[in-house]
Formats: sequence, C-alpha cells, structure tokens
Amino acid sequence: MHRDLEKGLPIEVESLQGNVLEQANKHEIQVPVIRAIYSLLHPYIK
Repeated sequence: MHRDLEKGLPIEVESLQGNVLEQANKHEIQVPVIRAIYSLLHPYIK
C-alpha cells in the first residue's frame, strides 16, 4: 500500500482492513490496531 500511495494509485484499505473489521464486528471481536490503521488510511481512499 505504501508504494501505491507514493505513486498516487488506489489503495486496498476496504478489501484488507475493511474486511477484517467487518468480520471482527460479525464475531464480536475487538481489533483496535486494525481499526486505527483503517482510520488513518481511510482519507486516502480514491
């Protein structure tokens, strides 16, 4: 993702971290680090 960000390409936040968050919510599992990563990268979604 870092290289994609540097090149101005779309990043895969939704398919990677977003999917983990969906599964964690579904199974009621806390994933604070993934949630933080998702929150930090979300503004870069194109």
